[in-house]
Amino acid sequence: MFHEGISHEVALPLLMTYLGHATLSETGKYLKLTAEVFPDLVNQINQIYSQIIPDLEVKTEYEDD
Repeated sequence: MFHEGISHEVALPLLMTYLGHATLSETGKYLKLTAEVFPDLVNQINQIYSQIIPDLEVKTEYEDD
């Protein structure tokens, strides 16, 4: 479903119903974030949330300016 562009908000309830689960947490036990999907997922998340969550530069106490 991910590669067909179906959002997780739609895919998970469909999968839950198909498997006969009563809750999404039951279905979640069977889900894995595969290496094949991960790069695409990261890109989608970055596109969606890049305007909401800014990149931050974090320095520790021991780093020079």
